[in-house]
Amino acid sequence: MEGLYTAISDEFPICRKYPLTSRLLISSVPFLTSLPTVTYGGIYVVQWMDTFAISPSVLLIVCTEVVTISWFYGLNKFCNNIKEMNGSKPFINWRLSWKYLCPALLFLIVLFDILFFPGLAYGSYVYPKWAISLGYTLNALALSPIPGYALFYFIKKNKFSQ
Repeated sequence: MEGLYTAISDEFPICRKYPLTSRLLISSVPFLTSLPTVTYGGIYVVQWMDTFAISPSVLLIVCTEVVTISWFYGLNKFCNNIKEMNGSKPFINWRLSWKYLCPALLFLIVLFDILFFPGLAYGSYVYPKWAISLGYTLNALALSPIPGYALFYFIKKNKFSQ
């Protein structure tokens, strides 16, 4: 929590003015949101979160990072940065993996995860359709800053370049 507090207090200096209050508020959010997991139906909440908190959002974020470094920043620039740090460029297998193999495989894993999702069940309980829709909606909300910032960046860049 200290790392999270430091990042938030760096962005919002008022947190440093009231450290005890801001630490209490920052730590109360995860505490309150985790309370449903300790109820009698908590295992169902944990199972739902386990299914939708990791995949596909984390895989898409990693895919976006690899594509951004390899294609937008430039693989040659990235390899030159690595050479500056350790004295040699990465082997060709790394460069091919970063540019082609990783993005393709990550995208296919996410695509197959979505297309062939068998449904969600825990024991004999089958989760309703709305719970699955809510899971995918939360994934979309978690991923929305990526295209949102890209759109903002391109609009800002085009606005000031004219």
